[in-house]
Amino acid sequence: MLKRSISSMIVGASVSSTLVVLMSQAAYALTGEEINDLARETTVLIRSANPGSGVIIARNGDTHYVLTADHVVNSNDNYSVHTGDDKGYEVKGITPLRGIDLAVVEFESTQKSYPTVTIARSNHLREGQTVFVSGWPDPGSSIDTRIRQFTTGEISGLPEEPLNDGYQIVYTNVTRVGMSGGPVFDTSGRLIGIHGLAEGADIEGIIGESEPIIQTGSDDLISTARSVGFNIGIPSNTFLSNAQSNNLYLGLNVEDSPPESLGSPFVPNEEIDPKDRIENINETLGLVREGVEEIEGIRRILGF
Repeated sequence: MLKRSISSMIVGASVSSTLVVLMSQAAYALTGEEINDLARETTVLIRSANPGSGVIIARNGDTHYVLTADHVVNSNDNYSVHTGDDKGYEVKGITPLRGIDLAVVEFESTQKSYPTVTIARSNHLREGQTVFVSGWPDPGSSIDTRIRQFTTGEISGLPEEPLNDGYQIVYTNVTRVGMSGGPVFDTSGRLIGIHGLAEGADIEGIIGESEPIIQTGSDDLISTARSVGFNIGIPSNTFLSNAQSNNLYLGLNVEDSPPESLGSPFVPNEEIDPKDRIENINETLGLVREGVEEIEGIRRILGF
C-alpha cells in the first residue's frame, strides 16, 4: 500500500526549498494538431482499481511529478504511471492538496526524461475560449485497448466563487470515465486546469451519428462515452496558490499572458498514433516490477 502524505519529503528531498516558478510573458500561436502533440507527450494514465489520468508538470533529475485529481489517487491502492511510450512506472509518493480535489504523484525514470507542460495562469480565461481536454478513458464495449482521447470544446462558464473542492471552470468538451485528472489546455498549448467531473446524461441515443464530434482514438464514441454536456475543472491558479502552502516545492514553467488565437482547429487522423494506445497495461507493469526487484536485489548484494 502506498502511503499518502502532505510532507514535502514524499515528493523528493532534493527538491528546492522554495517554489521555483519560471515566468515568461510570451504565448505562441499553435495549431490543434501541435497542441495534441504536446498533450500526447505529457498526458499519463494513472493505473489502479479505478484508473484516471494526469499530466507531467515538473522534473527533478530522474523524478517526475504528475498533477491529477485527488479522487483519482485517494484510496489505498498500488498505483502506477503509464506514459505515452507504453512504459509503466510505480508511483513513489502522493501528495494531496488540502481542501481541493488535486494531488501530485511522483515516479522515477532513469532511462528517459519526459517533457513537462507549461502552465498558464488562469486569470486570463474568458467564456467562449477554445480549450482541449486530454486523458486515458476506460475502454468501452467495442474498444479492447486503452486509447488516449483529445477533445475540443469551449469555456461555457466561470463562476465567481469556486464550487466544492476548488472547481471553477465549466467547459463543453466531451469526456469519458478515466479522463478525470487529465489536463485542460488553452490554444497556446498551456495547462490552464485539471479536468475532474462531468455532468450530463448517457449520450447513447441522444447524439446522432451524423453529428460531428472532434475526438481522436475512438471509432465508436456513441456507445462508449458516458456523459455529455457541461464538464468542470480546477483552474491552474488554484493549484499555484495552494502548492507552497501544501509543502510542494517544484520547478514550474509558468506564463502570465492570454492565449494566442488557434492557428487551425484539431482534426483527428484516421490512423491512431501508436503513442495513443496502451495494449497490455498489466504486462507493462509486470516488467517494471521485475526491473525494480532486480535493482533492489543488486543493492542488497552490494550493500547500498
